[in-house]
Amino acid sequence: MLTRIPYGNALKEEDFIKIEKAEKYIMDRGFRAIRVRCHDDLARIEVDKQDKGKLFNEDLLDEISDKLKEFGFKYVTLDLEGYRVGSFNETIGNK
Repeated sequence: MLTRIPYGNALKEEDFIKIEKAEKYIMDRGFRAIRVRCHDDLARIEVDKQDKGKLFNEDLLDEISDKLKEFGFKYVTLDLEGYRVGSFNETIGNK
């Protein structure tokens, strides 16, 4: 779960709870390779590149956004590059 929080951010129990609920919810909707990265009150969803087309359904996007907001996120975004291991590593040295 630590890989869902940006380097240097405070580790808060409530963030881990939001992430766990969000990932379980999206997996229950039929997505397997997903990550929900937590940027404070913003959820950045990464899905497997093969599943991106499946996600681009307006009703499904609205449903996921509403549910993640119920879990405590204020903003819900989709990472257009899709799921990739170590996406936070891309920020190291870029500050």
